[in-house]
Amino acid sequence: MLARGFGCWKALVKEKKMTINDWLRAIAGFFVFVSVALGYWVHPAFFIFTAFVGLNLFQSAFTKWCPMISILRALKVSE
Repeated sequence: MLARGFGCWKALVKEKKMTINDWLRAIAGFFVFVSVALGYWVHPAFFIFTAFVGLNLFQSAFTKWCPMISILRALKVSE
């Protein structure tokens, strides 16, 4: 059963390439995860970075502009 699950995941990854929105969500999720971990284990000031990422995602919902999207487009990530 477990091997079948991993096989299905491999097939899904092979069929679909990550788009610019997929990359954006992955990068934002990674930044939030790392900043929360650093805020918890290193210093609470890292929570400011978590708030920055959240605020940036919030404003991009209304303005339709995100700095990371501009960076990803410059790197020629597929739309």
